[in-house]
Amino acid sequence: MMNSFFSRVWILLFPCLFLTGCPTLGQFQALEQRVTRTEKQNSEQVESSKTLTKRIENLYTKLESEGLDLRKSGNQLSTQIDQMKRQIQELEGKDETSSFQLTELTNELNELIELLDNRFNISASQLPSDLPKGPKGLLSAGDERLERGRYRMARAIYRELLQRHPKSKQSPKAKLQIGESYAREGNNDAAIREIKDMESLYRSSKEMPSGYLLIGRVLEKEKKCKKAIAIYEYFLDQAKKHPKRKDVKAKIKALKKLDGCKG
Repeated sequence: MMNSFFSRVWILLFPCLFLTGCPTLGQFQALEQRVTRTEKQNSEQVESSKTLTKRIENLYTKLESEGLDLRKSGNQLSTQIDQMKRQIQELEGKDETSSFQLTELTNELNELIELLDNRFNISASQLPSDLPKGPKGLLSAGDERLERGRYRMARAIYRELLQRHPKSKQSPKAKLQIGESYAREGNNDAAIREIKDMESLYRSSKEMPSGYLLIGRVLEKEKKCKKAIAIYEYFLDQAKKHPKRKDVKAKIKALKKLDGCKG
């Protein structure tokens, strides 16, 4: 298409090269470069639009798999996603100024995904294509991301494990690690929420005492010493043979000596 365009331009320009007032060869070459650059930008823009549209479609699919039909509910999340879709469609084929708008839409979509992750326990992130299928492999893949600081991706993998293998031996650890990822991010409310949910699902698991310790750690960080002491004492009551009992007793003793603890 571009070659035929330039062929037509050359037919028009050739006689002009011998007349005054016509574009020079140098001017035409500059025009050619601008057209090439613009077509490349348009191509990249269309590809960005397609990628972003796909991410939104994947988000819808994920929400539906979680039992949320946002199209029918008419809630704010549905409105946001539909609005982004319409805006992306309107940007197709426009000039380079739309690339800024695409960036804005991408940021908006990322914020929406973060909202789903933090408040609704839903991972809308695209999972790696080479993920293991078994619970042990999924747990290991999540742990690897967790240690690299890729907390949102780690949660997405842990949640995939929980969805595929809800009754596996690795499921309680996956739930615990979701709480741990939130704690490392500093999202203490989400961390505590996950451990409370873990207790309702896996109270008798061997991982549950570690969940109580995580909550205690979070409460300490928030300077809520009395509540931290209470959860540590609850840990001692629930985990009679845990290897960290001695350390927890020492921690309780130290906390009780602190002045100005907030309840």
